[in-house]
Amino acid sequence: MAYMCYHSGNDEVLIKLSTETASMTLKRGFRSANIKWRMLESLERPRVITARLAQMDKDEMFAQVVVRMVTKQLHSVYDQRGKLVDGDDKQPKEVTDYVVFERQVTKPSSIWRIAGKLPLQRPYMAAKRKSNLPAVTSPSRVVQH
Repeated sequence: MAYMCYHSGNDEVLIKLSTETASMTLKRGFRSANIKWRMLESLERPRVITARLAQMDKDEMFAQVVVRMVTKQLHSVYDQRGKLVDGDDKQPKEVTDYVVFERQVTKPSSIWRIAGKLPLQRPYMAAKRKSNLPAVTSPSRVVQH
């Protein structure tokens, strides 16, 4: 959805659906190369991996959830000369994403927005961590412990 909003020039919807930090990161990534992307289908039902509440001050509380999404996508990246540098626009690929959503729960009119994406866990790194679950500790700032 963010990709479609950016490429259609609909910044207003992009900003509404994502935090300021996430929308700036998306725009910077899309501007740096010619990206072609299309989601073909969801291979698994999205699954909440973690959910957390963060009290910012006495009147402000945020909820964050990390959702695991497994999809089939077409994705290709071209440099400024039109040379394919990543992906394949004809061969679908299974992709697992961990997307962070957040909402200001003390504001009834707030909506769930994309706050970021967590990098995939490498198997050799999982043994070094206390938990295999991604963790998010503060709104609009995605971190791992």
